[in-house]
Amino acid sequence: MRILAIRGRNLASLGGDFEIDFTAEPLASSGIFAITGPTGAGKSTLLDAVSLALYGEIPRLRSAPSAGRIGGEDNQISLRDPRAIMRHGSGDCFAEVDFAMPGGAIYRARWSAKRARGRAEGRLQNNDHAFERLDTAERMGGTRTETTAAIEQVIGLTADQFGRAVLLAQGDFEAFVRAGADERAVLLERLTGSDIYAKLGVCAFEKAKALQSGLDDIRRQISAQNGLGDEDRATAEDVARQAATSEASANATLQQLQAARGWEQREATLAGLLADARVAAGHCETAVKDAEPRRAALARARNAARLVPVWQAASEARQALEDAVQRIAAEEAALTGAETARNEARAREDAAREALGSVTADEAALAPQLAEARALDLRLTDASARI
Repeated sequence: MRILAIRGRNLASLGGDFEIDFTAEPLASSGIFAITGPTGAGKSTLLDAVSLALYGEIPRLRSAPSAGRIGGEDNQISLRDPRAIMRHGSGDCFAEVDFAMPGGAIYRARWSAKRARGRAEGRLQNNDHAFERLDTAERMGGTRTETTAAIEQVIGLTADQFGRAVLLAQGDFEAFVRAGADERAVLLERLTGSDIYAKLGVCAFEKAKALQSGLDDIRRQISAQNGLGDEDRATAEDVARQAATSEASANATLQQLQAARGWEQREATLAGLLADARVAAGHCETAVKDAEPRRAALARARNAARLVPVWQAASEARQALEDAVQRIAAEEAALTGAETARNEARAREDAAREALGSVTADEAALAPQLAEARALDLRLTDASARI
């Protein structure tokens, strides 16, 4: 695990927002560095921010009195409550850590708390705990318990193990330095968690003691029995070998019988299946016979369907023929009428010619009289002019 950045707001003596980016210079190229400053500058608060963001707790508050309370009468919290780190006069606070794991995965853990409506005098609300993987934008965990479990799974350390391996509380370190040899050993076990090995040693000793006692009891029981001699022991071993041979033969026979029984069971099963198949075949034959009229009707319908286009073509031809006969009759009637009209026109033409001939003859007969009339008319015109 490699911490990439620490961020926070309004944590103890660190008022407002702050950030330490270990990926930027001069920290990016530094090997080992120290966090220094006067008392109250916020050195321990930075380590508290890391523990808060990851596990939602502050290791150095574990030694605080469990019965102590802080805050107003209607807004009190325990001295061990991590929300006690919120700076006095602030309405909210948070601690955030970005870290990378071997393999390239990058994560962000965030712990936050606030007061009602973000006001300094507001009632303290429940803290929130969030965890996400930055390189895939995957939200991990859900409830605070699930989030802590997800962080422990990714890092591979519980809060206690992380505190012992990474964040050694200032009070525990001072106690370790000033303690005597015996007390220092006890403190070292408590800080490193190695006291579990002492407990394991005690448990192993008790288990070995119990096993040794059982072994002694078995030996006493063996001693209390009359042992066999060499000849009796050889005889017993021969009997045991014969029994083993008989057992092997019996097992082989048993396997053969079991195989035969399996074949018989299989035969009975197949016979049942065959009977069921025959019954099903009978049902199918009955269904085929019952369906024969429908099949014949369907065949006739299919044949009729194939003749439908021919029938439709014949019907259309008959209709066309009737239409043509009607048109021919109409044309013949019209032709007869036309011939009658033509004959009548010829008769009228002949009569007109005869009338024309009569008029022409009359005109020829009256021509001298007309000429005489024209001459008289000219003379009358000349006489009138002379007068």
